[in-house]
Amino acid sequence: MFSGKSLKIAYQSELPLAMYKELATHLSQLEGVSTELIWQDRQDFSYDASQIAGINVTCSSQMLERSQALVSSILDRYGAWQIQ
Repeated sequence: MFSGKSLKIAYQSELPLAMYKELATHLSQLEGVSTELIWQDRQDFSYDASQIAGINVTCSSQMLERSQALVSSILDRYGAWQIQ
């Protein structure tokens, strides 16, 4: 599912900035995976809303199936997510 692709991942319930940073750190520890946070483009600021809209996850085309399973497992630990 992830091999050789760049996907925008968003969580059904908004995660705070710190959790997105932690997620990006965990994913970046896998060989062949890079991440980039996607900032919200809202004009109004709210303390109750997340500053992050999602995360771009880019995986190498040579990524092993085991590593792809780890990416999915790590994403699952932070809640229900979807590819946008």
